[in-house]
Amino acid sequence: MKISLIFILLMAACTTEPVEIHDDNAVLHTLLNMGTGTIEIKDCVDLPDSICVWEDGRITLLNLFNMELNGTIPDAIGNLTELKQLGLKSNNFNGGIPESIGELTNLTQLSLSNNLLSGSLPESLGNLSILNLLDVSNNNLESSIPSTIGNLSELNTFLVNSNNFLGSIPESLCDIGNLDVSNNQFCESQPYCIDTPELMGYQSCECSTNEEGINGYCYSQTDLTILSEIISNADSINMNLDIDSSGIVDPLELGIQKWNSGRLKQLNCYWEAENCNLSGSIPESIGNLTELTNLDLQNNKLTGELPESISNLTNLTNLNISENQLEGVIPEGICNLSNLLWDSTFSTTSSTLFNNQLCPPYPECIKLYVGEQDTSNCPESESP
Repeated sequence: MKISLIFILLMAACTTEPVEIHDDNAVLHTLLNMGTGTIEIKDCVDLPDSICVWEDGRITLLNLFNMELNGTIPDAIGNLTELKQLGLKSNNFNGGIPESIGELTNLTQLSLSNNLLSGSLPESLGNLSILNLLDVSNNNLESSIPSTIGNLSELNTFLVNSNNFLGSIPESLCDIGNLDVSNNQFCESQPYCIDTPELMGYQSCECSTNEEGINGYCYSQTDLTILSEIISNADSINMNLDIDSSGIVDPLELGIQKWNSGRLKQLNCYWEAENCNLSGSIPESIGNLTELTNLDLQNNKLTGELPESISNLTNLTNLNISENQLEGVIPEGICNLSNLLWDSTFSTTSSTLFNNQLCPPYPECIKLYVGEQDTSNCPESESP
């Protein structure tokens, strides 16, 4: 009886958790067997380090680029739990990306580009918390980008271009350094930080009735029309702006522009030693550029009066119309532009209005900062 009790106690003391057995080479062989038949099946240690790295009995790097691999990515890929880099790009993989890929929590780089993958991005990608590169470009993937991608706080390269993605891009992707979402169907309203022609690129979308699609981006028709008016008012516009050599300066070629969510945000017609060579008057319609924050028309040949509608540009933080031939009185409504810095930091040399022919009396908000003006043609009135 005593011997039996000792035996039981010894057996209990020796009981351990079952050892998890990994056969990473079996997964590797499965992948290599998906080739055309010309690939020699080898274990990881027999392959160059550029293709496969073996550390402490596990595969930590696997780059099977351009090996004519076919079929669907096997669920067993999720067994390679020590992988830090996985590259299966430039093959012929089809079907969906398996959810099991979310088991690879040590991954820092995942490249599946240039295949025939379809379906949606798996939600489980959000488990890859230290991933810094995710490239699924040039596939047939669709649906929306899962919100779980926002969990990837280390992600700095996210390439989903040339697929069939749609819906809204998660705002959490705003701070990613290398983002390419072009050549998809992101037609819904997008986060403000991403919705620019430069970041969105070409999208296969049908623009609304008040927008015009140019190079796959939807621009406000109103804003484009105003730019056209500014161009048509000019007698001899700078033809160096004619980037496409069409013989005319198109609205999007006028100066340096920034657009956001389909609206014009910045128009700069003066840079370095050049300018747009604008002449004629500033159109009254300029007041419809209600999203404009920066308007720089300095050192051109603008004439006529500053339109009353300028008071509608309440988002302006910078206005420079100096070194022109503008005349008449400055509209009182300019004082409504509370985002402009009409304060004591302005001097005659930094005023955004100086060297025109603007006549007094000047609005109270800028009276001290209007700078030098040629008032020789002004009707007699109080001096500036």
